[in-house]
Amino acid sequence: MSGSFSIKSAYKKLQEGDWNSNEVVWQIPWKFQGPQRVRFFIWLALKERVLTNVERTRRGIGLGSTCGICCHGYEDVLHVLQDCTEARVIWNQLIPTDGSVRSEDAFAVAGGLLQDRNE
Repeated sequence: MSGSFSIKSAYKKLQEGDWNSNEVVWQIPWKFQGPQRVRFFIWLALKERVLTNVERTRRGIGLGSTCGICCHGYEDVLHVLQDCTEARVIWNQLIPTDGSVRSEDAFAVAGGLLQDRNE
């Protein structure tokens, strides 16, 4: 692994079906130098257990899996943290970056948001 990480790369790894629970990708949340709640969120995102509309529907508590923000996409973790153009605008407003963090790095965005909200 090159050292740079994104939810897209983790999601792709999951979809390929050739992942091993001992691989480096599963060590990332626990090696992340940040608050425990951020590490836990990253772990939930990797396991696709963030409470998105897809997850709500899977649990039988949702009315549909469409994105509530853009009303176009299938609201899974990847869509919420990376693919939804409307959500990306919101992420960028909540967490302005100086260019040192790519806005596509969903975990940095999510972690920054959680940290900012709890300070």
